[in-house]
Amino acid sequence: MELQEEHITIFSPDSQFVGEVSGDGRCEILGKVKGKIKINGELIITAGAEVEGETESTTVIILGNVTGNVKGNDSTRLGGLSCVRGNIDTVQLMIEKGARYIGTISMRDKEN
Repeated sequence: MELQEEHITIFSPDSQFVGEVSGDGRCEILGKVKGKIKINGELIITAGAEVEGETESTTVIILGNVTGNVKGNDSTRLGGLSCVRGNIDTVQLMIEKGARYIGTISMRDKEN
């Protein structure tokens, strides 16, 4: 059995990034990102993190603050401490108690 290497990208809590982020695997944002994010995999915006711009990923987990539209191609989860200001387009949505959200939600069937 061959082990597959998991690709993980982490933006540390003291990092500030301006530009476009794209890639495969898992991306964890602990700091600040301003720009477009497109991940083929799992995007985690941790508590205390700030993102300004459009985000798209297979799975989106938001525990911090996002200003911009969010697209979850499989699922989107808003944690209890999250704050989202923008539209959400997703297949499955979970909103935990305490999450704050301003925008519209569009639910759709999973693309084949």
